Amino acid sequence: MASLERDTSDWAASTAAELRERSPLSVDVSLQQVDRARFSTMAETLRRDLDLTRSTFERGDVVEGIRARIVDKDNQPAWQIARAEEVNAKDVERMFESAWTPATHPLRLQKD
Repeated sequence: MASLERDTSDWAASTAAELRERSPLSVDVSLQQVDRARFSTMAETLRRDLDLTRSTFERGDVVEGIRARIVDKDNQPAWQIARAEEVNAKDVERMFESAWTPATHPLRLQKD
């Protein structure tokens, strides 16, 4: 965010504004997800995606985003973490925790 906000181009300004409207936690999780996928097998990526889907509904901001945009239509989400600068690595890492052990994961039979 800091890099975008230092940039004086229209693109950087509009991108920063767009990201500021989104859940700061979800933005950081998305960036981490892309980074992790670069070095993962397809099976690892599918398992991680399932884990993230579950955790974003359980611990993330998905429900609040749906409430603000679709249900109440107030467009005023109360994100768990208000600003991108407040997200820390622990918050992001927690979203990647699996509810399953490797032996009980629903996609455990997917071959790496």
